[in-house]
Amino acid sequence: MVSYIMLSIRAFLFVLCLVTGVHSWAQKDHRRTSEGPGDLIEKARNLSLQKDRTQATNILVSAMRREPANSTAFREMRVALEEISMVFFNDRAQQLYELALSLRKTDPKQAQSRLQEASRIEPDNLQVLNELARLQMIANNCDNAAESLAQIRKTNPFDEQTLLGSAQAAVCQNDWPLYTTLRSQAEGRKGSYKKSWLSLEVERADREKSESRAIDAVQALKGADPEHPELGYWEWRYGEVSEQKNAAGARYLMTCKNLSTALLRRYLSEPFLCRKTVDVENAQKAGGSL
Repeated sequence: MVSYIMLSIRAFLFVLCLVTGVHSWAQKDHRRTSEGPGDLIEKARNLSLQKDRTQATNILVSAMRREPANSTAFREMRVALEEISMVFFNDRAQQLYELALSLRKTDPKQAQSRLQEASRIEPDNLQVLNELARLQMIANNCDNAAESLAQIRKTNPFDEQTLLGSAQAAVCQNDWPLYTTLRSQAEGRKGSYKKSWLSLEVERADREKSESRAIDAVQALKGADPEHPELGYWEWRYGEVSEQKNAAGARYLMTCKNLSTALLRRYLSEPFLCRKTVDVENAQKAGGSL
């Protein structure tokens, strides 16, 4: 009887060890097969090759929500996300997009029509959607631009162009509390759009009639990008010496009149480019004062 009990105890302990071991092995195996940022980027890119942009975007956005914004993994996934969000899968859609850019200055309505056609082919391409929103702002259709950009940011809150566009739409709407909120989200990660954010800061100070802040913002913009087309306007607006004001105004008008395709592409992210030429022309006709 004792022998039988001992055998039963040994059998129980053996099964317990086996179960514990399997559980431990399963945990280790899970850790071994757990997908890291590199694996997720590869998976997203493979889905992108299969033209499944939605699923690829969802994978990266979900992973980025769990990562600190200052981590290497977050930055690597953001680069991959931007690449996947903007790549063209269809030649016709890309041709329509390029045609729209060439029409942006001379015929914004035709440009918008071409982009709408491109968006029907690739409804989730952020190059197309962001440019559509900018054209809406050019047409002073600020509410629609703001709404479409807000929808994009629900599924992809990490796109820099869309964040900037949302802030520009807020400026277009004179919604400064919203602009302030959006701008705070861009702090420390303005990247290649720094000059565009600085340009908005000049606009904000000007709208709020804070001359000292506006002058400081103009200097910051000039330091970041001495060739920015809007500098001519702002130096004319806030210049103290008449000769310098007139020269700056003339430079602004000339730059905008001769705005090349290359320059337009360089400042593609700015829908308000060269929107103030009439102000300068009217003021100069009236004797150079505002």
